[in-house]
Amino acid sequence: MQKQASQSGTGKRIALKSLGCRTNQEELQAIAAHCLRKGYRIVNDLSQADIIIVNTCTVTRTAEAKSRRMLEASRRNASQAKILATGCLAQQKPEMVRKKMPVDWVVGNAYKDQICAIISESMGGCVHAPLNTKSAEPLPMNISLVPVQKALRTRFALKIQEGCDFRCTYCIVPSVRGPARSVSMGTVLQQAKHVLLAGYKEIVLTGTHIGQYHNAQSTNLVDLLDALVALEGDFRIRLSSIDPRDLSNDLLDLVVSSPKICNHLHVSVQSLSSRVVERMGRDAGAVESTIEKLGLIRKNNPILCLGGDFIVGFPGETDEMFEETMAGIHSAGFCYGHVFRFSSRPGTPAESFTPKVCHQVKNRRSVRLRSILKKTKQDFALSAKPVVQRILVQNPSPVIGYTSNYLNVRVPNRTLPKNSWATVTINDYNPDTGICIGEICSNDPGEIL
Repeated sequence: MQKQASQSGTGKRIALKSLGCRTNQEELQAIAAHCLRKGYRIVNDLSQADIIIVNTCTVTRTAEAKSRRMLEASRRNASQAKILATGCLAQQKPEMVRKKMPVDWVVGNAYKDQICAIISESMGGCVHAPLNTKSAEPLPMNISLVPVQKALRTRFALKIQEGCDFRCTYCIVPSVRGPARSVSMGTVLQQAKHVLLAGYKEIVLTGTHIGQYHNAQSTNLVDLLDALVALEGDFRIRLSSIDPRDLSNDLLDLVVSSPKICNHLHVSVQSLSSRVVERMGRDAGAVESTIEKLGLIRKNNPILCLGGDFIVGFPGETDEMFEETMAGIHSAGFCYGHVFRFSSRPGTPAESFTPKVCHQVKNRRSVRLRSILKKTKQDFALSAKPVVQRILVQNPSPVIGYTSNYLNVRVPNRTLPKNSWATVTINDYNPDTGICIGEICSNDPGEIL
């Protein structure tokens, strides 16, 4: 099925909602830019919308339930609007969404880049197809031409690839995102230049699995980063989640050495027990070396922020295996983490794995792991107090912004322009809010991160 772009906009108002990963957020941002160029208006208030686009998620049962609730709430709050469901739930269960959810369109991930044409030319229906199986084909990208005066945010999520060639036993993502396909380097650089021209000062590289970035010229993620940091301007680049299998020495060296790459790594380790990792279909033999590699980089660069994703209660995970993960967190020097209780997904091998871990045990492990990670985050934030850092102001009054190493800093009783840089020192940290309290430097800033 091929759709031709609409020749002109209708002036209709579109509201956009998204759940799940940064990739979903970036895709919605691209859809918004495309609709604006076609004459649609973007609104935040659902009650004012003629069309609501919901980018769904299905990575866990909780995410799927949230997607359903968002679609139902959109109908309740905007009975006048037509609703389009897209994203991973729409790709995985198009007929269920079409028949059981209050939607007018269901658009799978394979046609997500044609949403603007679909809403312009059809009254409703299901637009769905299997995902591209040719991973060597370049992933298309709509270049977002954002005028400088209309840059509403400080950070831009730039999608560089989609899909995954791994087959972890618990993961539904390859089924709903397809194999790894990458945007050509030239297109990424062109988009980055537009983003910087629009005034953004931080680019977040996103994708399903950014470590699998590649193209026909054997360009990899390190090559792309080298080209991006060579662009002119005062900006920084942040990596989204990266797989431990992609932590090459070249990548780690570049993260540490380049002042334009954020001093921040978020590694989706999922477990630090080799026996659990093996059942997950991952490289069990690399767990120990990953812990050592991360521990060394944290020792040599203690101001680098190391985050992680962790799954608790994977089938067969014993208390001993869970303790291996806890010990690995300390050895590697993790500063924070996102904790997920295992949720089996239909169609994945892990759905049939036994023995199951009961909900009470999963909850107990989740609470304990979150508590430890909350403490490591506090320790990391307070250890940064002697270091002068630079924040990108996201809220002008009071000043709030993130450092390169992902500390959220609030400066009371100060006002600065949004999207400006400020050098700060940290005075305190609130573990309940996860926010540092800082002050603006009034003299020579010294070393700036």
